[in-house]
Amino acid sequence: MTVETSREDAGVALRVRGLGYLAEGWMLDLEETGPVPVRLVEVSEERIVVKEEDFGDVFHETALHVLPFPAPEALQPRNR
Repeated sequence: MTVETSREDAGVALRVRGLGYLAEGWMLDLEETGPVPVRLVEVSEERIVVKEEDFGDVFHETALHVLPFPAPEALQPRNR
């Protein structure tokens, strides 16, 4: 079931949680490998782009995953 969220509702939710919410760690449950830690790279009304966690290693190339907006159930905050 998809819940429609207005731009205004989304803005209120973000203000309540704070921008840090977007910078927190997330988990993406991939069909082929199971859950992997990810970070949000881009969030727009068209799509969400996440990259697999590099744990601070700026030289390590990580996979990007493009997801639909709104976020699928496979993408969850890491602290859940």
